[in-house]
Amino acid sequence: MEKPEYKLDFEVQAFFDIKEDIETEILDGTKIILYQNKGLNKGSVIFQTETMDFGEAKNEGMLRADAFLNFLVVLLNIENIPSTKYAESPTLLNSEKFKGATLTIQKQITAGAAVVAVFQNKWAEEAKNMVEKAYKLTNFEQNALAYSLYWLRKGAEAKENDRFIYRWISLEALCGILGKLDCSIKSRID
Repeated sequence: MEKPEYKLDFEVQAFFDIKEDIETEILDGTKIILYQNKGLNKGSVIFQTETMDFGEAKNEGMLRADAFLNFLVVLLNIENIPSTKYAESPTLLNSEKFKGATLTIQKQITAGAAVVAVFQNKWAEEAKNMVEKAYKLTNFEQNALAYSLYWLRKGAEAKENDRFIYRWISLEALCGILGKLDCSIKSRID
């Protein structure tokens, strides 16, 4: 059976100068597109879901775009970034396949991600590679990594003391999954 395919647009408040459209495909078939711009950076995430629920699709699209943008934040070590703005609702790209189907639409609150130089194609490729490596982790490790990246990004958005606290939380989340790395103070003293 055909799966619904959605496109969710977003705007990233950043200082990239994207000279040409950049498109990358992540392991599960999700496409991230960053459009050529002068000023405001716009992009789209194209993905498939199992259901015809626009609210669920928006959440899924935001998660996928945020994951990609979070890896860019880590890769480029960006500070003081504002939140990403998402379209109110995703667009169903293959709507002709679902004529007469029941659609579920709900209003969502937008949430954030963001990304600062001439944007380089290799950055998108590196972020894609990091996302693909994350997909190979166990579910527990993927969740811990996502949690860690979420707080790392909150640190990039925050000011002064909050930045330190958010980064500490991010580090603690990683310490929980790094079996090869003993994060305890006792091991450092010994």
